[in-house]
Amino acid sequence: KCSTALTGVPIHRLVGGITMPHLAEGGEWRSQMHEIVHGISGYEFNNNLEAARTGDGMHVPGSCTMDHSSLQGPIWDWVQGAPTSIPRSDGKDGGLRLEANSECDDCPDDDLANCCSFRYLDSPFTAAEFLANPEIGSMSPLMQYIAGFIKMKDVPKDKRTYYCMGSDTDGSCGEEDFHVKKCVYTVDDSNRSKVKSEFVTRA
Repeated sequence: KCSTALTGVPIHRLVGGITMPHLAEGGEWRSQMHEIVHGISGYEFNNNLEAARTGDGMHVPGSCTMDHSSLQGPIWDWVQGAPTSIPRSDGKDGGLRLEANSECDDCPDDDLANCCSFRYLDSPFTAAEFLANPEIGSMSPLMQYIAGFIKMKDVPKDKRTYYCMGSDTDGSCGEEDFHVKKCVYTVDDSNRSKVKSEFVTRA
């Protein structure tokens, strides 16, 4: 089944995907786009980027900065794990995105936990919020490259490095009966603009 381009002219080559829910209205359409991104990006690409995460291998962990499209899950509570997510700054559910602060780029690999900090950003709810900060709700340049939309030379150099932090809340740790183990890494998010963790990786 093919979708007609926004211009009304059928295009038989996939050239992009609208993954922002508030621009692609309708639950069925959003689900279709989510699955299309799965298909064009591969199901286990993230396993190669972050071996420390043991999620399902099909979605970008919320505890990583690699991509903020519809394939990324919530930031789960650093102690309780799923299904308890960290709320937005306004206290509402709806998702957060994790971004590394600028000092991380200059941190040595063996001192990331001490040197690097992160910030929580609210996932956009409205078209205006999305347009004000499109990177928080769309496919990252690296994901676009993986999907075949752009060439590697078109991925900005500052967008080729990504981070993960905290315990493996996307996979096996937490407080529920179904969790395999407890979350052991300490995360200090008392300042949502300078979140620190004793476990940080860079890919």
